[in-house]
Amino acid sequence: ALDQIGKTIQNHDETIMVKVGQTYAEFTAGETIITSKLIEGDYPNYNEAIPKNTTKKATVRRDDLFSVLRRISVMSNSRTRQIRLVFKDNEIQISSSDRDFRGEGKSSLQMEFEGEPITIGFNADFMIEILRLMDDDNVSITMNSPLSAALIKPADEAKAGQMLFLIMPLRLLDDEMND
Repeated sequence: ALDQIGKTIQNHDETIMVKVGQTYAEFTAGETIITSKLIEGDYPNYNEAIPKNTTKKATVRRDDLFSVLRRISVMSNSRTRQIRLVFKDNEIQISSSDRDFRGEGKSSLQMEFEGEPITIGFNADFMIEILRLMDDDNVSITMNSPLSAALIKPADEAKAGQMLFLIMPLRLLDDEMND
């Protein structure tokens, strides 16, 4: 619903009226009305999911990473959209493959990296969407292990407190992790 509201807002210059009931929210812009059911129950404590201390940090140019992810994701599996990232020696090696169609894509980027090398999998679409929403020149990706949440935020510390994205990794197959 939020995507639809965002698209509607872009297409209207007039005031948008918001009406919230016990079980719904309604947005009206001109002749367009969007109604959404509100989630029942308590909202989860998202602060518990955000890692407080991370042992690995990559800093990379956002536009370069965005471009490589879009190009490499074309060859990812259509169901999982999984990409594989190897962070080591100030370089990110990014790859994807689709065994069903025997396609494969590989590329690498220079970056700044602190910590022990790590191989981790993510959904390409989620990473691309995060980077699309950011407008900073450089982004910071911090993580601990291939199975724990990673954080993506602006590399500029002054802006880092204003925007934070949490992304969960995808489990890589053992044979994919050991090149």
